[in-house]
Formats: sequence, structure tokens, C-alpha cells
Amino acid sequence: MWHKLCTLLFHKPTNNIEQESGKMKTLIKASASIITVAATLVAGAAQAATTATLGLQGSISTVLEVTSAALPAATALDLSVNNDVAVADIFSKANVNYKLTFESANLGQLKHEDDSKTDAVSYNLQFNGSTFALDSAATFNLNKTDVSGETRSLRINTNASFGYAGNYTDTVTVTIAVL
Repeated sequence: MWHKLCTLLFHKPTNNIEQESGKMKTLIKASASIITVAATLVAGAAQAATTATLGLQGSISTVLEVTSAALPAATALDLSVNNDVAVADIFSKANVNYKLTFESANLGQLKHEDDSKTDAVSYNLQFNGSTFALDSAATFNLNKTDVSGETRSLRINTNASFGYAGNYTDTVTVTIAVL
């Protein structure tokens, strides 16, 4: 089509009126075809631009934090009397439902520092409104916290003991995990 149009535009003029009339008709038909194609392209472009979609996606990483802050009573228990005292503040922060698990190295007993002394003082802990022994692991299922986290008190209960004089110890480990 372009070839015919170019031939018509750049071809030498002739005196033959009939030949010129045919060329003119061809030129008009070619021009009309070009205009039709251009109009179709413009209309198609206008229709394609009337709607668009955009998919969005993001993520938030899991946050799980736990710390324990020992209070002065944790290392100054008088085991010759009954105790019901706060020993630590347990801080947790999570953006998912989670569990805190408490485990005792001595299965819930404060043991004498001298292994030859078999005396031990059993104890219970209180956390989140519950009292529990640590002869096995104790788990608390908790809901997601807000961005600042939550601090809960950990208390110890002991009965008076008449054991060997000396220091008694245990280590409690607190673990946080996704439910």
C-alpha cells in the first residue's frame, strides 16, 4: 500500500487524464485506509487505558521476645520461713499467639550447694493467675501482645524448712514459642 502511495506522490505527471484520474482514486483509497488504521489504533489505545489493576503484597516478620528481670528477693530467700514473694518480672512481646514454658533444672526444688547434703526445698511458682509446681515443664498459652509487650510478675511459694545450713539453688528457664 505504501509503495502505491509513494508511486502516486513521486511519479512524473502525464498528460493522460484517464491515467491521472485512476491514480487519484488510488491515492484517495490509500489515504482512507491509512486514516482507518490510525483511527483504529487510537480507539484501541483509548479503550485499553480505561482500566488497570495492581496487585500488592507485603509481610510482617514474626516477633517473639522474652526476658526475665530478677527482683532482689530472688537471691535472698529465707528458706527457714514461709515465702510468698515476687522473684522476677517476665516480659514478653509477640505479634502472634504464643506460649511461655517454664522448666526447672532441679525439677522444682532448691537444692543444697553441697551435693553431699541431700536436703532440698520444694517450691511452687505463680504466674498469670496460676500456681504450679516445676516437677515437669509448665506451659502457658498467651495471646498476641501489643507493640509494647507485657510484663507479668513471677512469684515463689515455699514452706519453712529445717534443712542443712547453707545456700540452696535452682535455675528456672523460660522459653517462648509460637502456638
